[in-house]
Amino acid sequence: MQLNTSNPKIFTAVALLLLTSACIGNRNDGNVEAHLYAWGDREQPIASRMSEDFDTFGGYFRGSVIFSDLLQKIPHLDTTTGAPYLIELCDDGECQYLVTFPEAFTLVDATRIGGFAVINPLSTAIYHEVENTPEDIVRETLDGLAPTILLAEAPQAADGVIDYLDLLRLDYELEPQYLSLFIDSNLANRARVASRYDSGITLSEILTSDYDPGAIDITNDIFVDTSGDCGYYALSYTADARDVLEDTEFVSNVEITYDEESCTLSSNGIPNHDFQDANGRFATTVSEQSISVTIPRLPEQVNSVTALSQRNYDAIMLNGVALDLLSAGCYDPQSPQADAEGNTPIGCTLEDGWLLDPMYSESSFGTDGHNAHSQPNGLYHYHGNPVAMFDDNPGANGSPVIGFAADGFPIYGNYFYDSQTRTMRKAVSGYRLRAGSRPDGANDPGGIYDGTYIDDFEFTDAGDLDECNGMTIDGQYGYYVTDSYPWVLNCFKGTVDNSFSK
Repeated sequence: MQLNTSNPKIFTAVALLLLTSACIGNRNDGNVEAHLYAWGDREQPIASRMSEDFDTFGGYFRGSVIFSDLLQKIPHLDTTTGAPYLIELCDDGECQYLVTFPEAFTLVDATRIGGFAVINPLSTAIYHEVENTPEDIVRETLDGLAPTILLAEAPQAADGVIDYLDLLRLDYELEPQYLSLFIDSNLANRARVASRYDSGITLSEILTSDYDPGAIDITNDIFVDTSGDCGYYALSYTADARDVLEDTEFVSNVEITYDEESCTLSSNGIPNHDFQDANGRFATTVSEQSISVTIPRLPEQVNSVTALSQRNYDAIMLNGVALDLLSAGCYDPQSPQADAEGNTPIGCTLEDGWLLDPMYSESSFGTDGHNAHSQPNGLYHYHGNPVAMFDDNPGANGSPVIGFAADGFPIYGNYFYDSQTRTMRKAVSGYRLRAGSRPDGANDPGGIYDGTYIDDFEFTDAGDLDECNGMTIDGQYGYYVTDSYPWVLNCFKGTVDNSFSK
């Protein structure tokens, strides 16, 4: 079976560059060179800085640059209203730009400038659109472009007018993952991809409806974006993958489209990484599928949670692979396929009880190094942490989004920024092994609770996550990969979309 196919100064003077990125792509650490120019003099920068505290990926920059000393040397940077400045950030010859104004920032104290801006391909495209504009009409030109970039319901536009400073003032504390609700996702995606290959592309060129960036190669990529809106990922992707054991080559294809209410993710079910490595022993050969699921863009939590079901897939990952946490194996000593412990690998439902956990270290489900294997129809699917798409080197906001659950809420890797301890750490599940031994009746396996069965665990609320393995950070609810049961999620906080039916 398969999924349903019917359907800016960078400044914050102690550091100024917080950035919301919107891409799937490689992350490359590097030394970033930052320059501040007066609009009328780009031959000689006002100041230059080198920083090693940057990540660069897919044309984006995330990190910080110290410019606070400039307030002492050039106080008019914060007081000269209307004078445009240019920020340039370069890494290995790739540069990003931002046109900015002093009034976009606030003098916090004698050594700090407060402000926030997005340094990304879209702002670079805007700069190229106005780079030859006379200084006295730069603001006017940018104000004219702003309504094209921001939708009318942007929160900064209470008066119905969106100017360029509104774009600059998008506050990092306003849950930047929601920026895609106010920015045309298609525009941002086109800008991101276009600037990756053509740093001189203009906003007018990006706005053309016939611009087609083609499929983006995500082979073995570590993703970077933390946006909870599936529309932020609306592009086509491809990857090369290999069935290691059978020595067979595959090509992964994923396409994400969206409208105001939902996204459609279509894929052939092939991952963006090699599979069936030395750890795997698949019962059936992996084959291409025809997957199409609908992901709500604005999911809402409902009054009662929905349990996982063997009739649905639990999630779709951004590499196009399904997540199917529950097995069809259980304790059934009467089954002709039962092993010495009385466990059978197939034919069981949740109602039978004592369902086997495929993630148990001594299970015999033949999963590969990505905690995945194939179903009888050849569908490759994960049973837990995909060991792909994220790593142990998270960005400033934690692990990226790696997929979306069937209710539309995002799935993150296992790292998050703990604002209370001010540390980056792994999310901890609230489930623990039960104490003592299992019942030892005719229909019970007996023995100690060791994780063989999902019923070996109970929710104690002792971790970071709720009973569904999720939590809310900066206004965004999401599920998190964990190093222990339930591994990704254990129920749904929202309404499951029917397209995830098997």
